[in-house]
Amino acid sequence: MKKKDFYNVVKIKTELITLDINKLKEKYSAEKNFLEFSKNISLLLENEKPFLLLSVAFLDKIRTILELNRFQIKDKNIINLINEILIKLNELENLKNNEKRYLVYNYIDYQNETRHIYYDDLANFLGAIALDYEVLKALLKDDVRNYPNDEAFLATTNYFLEVEPEIYEDSEIRYITREKLKKLQTKKFGFKDRNVKQLAKITSYNFRNRWD
Repeated sequence: MKKKDFYNVVKIKTELITLDINKLKEKYSAEKNFLEFSKNISLLLENEKPFLLLSVAFLDKIRTILELNRFQIKDKNIINLINEILIKLNELENLKNNEKRYLVYNYIDYQNETRHIYYDDLANFLGAIALDYEVLKALLKDDVRNYPNDEAFLATTNYFLEVEPEIYEDSEIRYITREKLKKLQTKKFGFKDRNVKQLAKITSYNFRNRWD
C-alpha cells in the first residue's frame, strides 16, 4: 500500500470508531469530502475488510454517508465507485456467521500479535486502533516526544513496523521514534505499569532490529 493510502486507512478507521453519524455527515457532506470518504472506504475494503465486521455501526455509518450525495453525483467514475462499495458491503454482510467469525477472530489475533499486547475486550481493542491516528499525526508533526499515552505509542509503533515500515524511512520520524523509545526504556514505571515497561523493551528491540 502507498504511504498516503495507508495514512488514509488509519484515519478512516479512527473516524468510524470515534465519530457519531452526525459528525460524519458534517465532515463529509461537501462533494469534495464525500469523494475522499468514498475513496478511503474503498481502500479499507481492499486492505482491511474484516475491520468492518467488528461493529454493525460501521456498515450503518458508511451506508448513511454514501446516501448523502449519491443521487446528486454526476461523475460516472464516482457513481461506479459508490456502487462497487455498496456491492462489497452487501457481500460482506451476507457472509455466513461462521465465515464472519473466522475473519474477525483472525483479524483480532493478527492485530494483537502485531502490537504485542492483548486487549481484554472489544471496546479496548477498538480504542487502541483509534489511537493509531493520534500517534501517526504526532509523528508527522514532529510532536511525539511528549505524547502522553506510552502504551498506545508502543503498540502502534509495533503495528507500523509490521504493516508499513516505510514510515520510518523518513529520517526525522526515525530519529524522534528512536529518541522516544530510549526515553521510555529509562523511564521509571510503577507496579501497575510493569506491562508497559516490558512492552517498551519489546518495541525497542523490534525497532533496532529493523532500523539500527
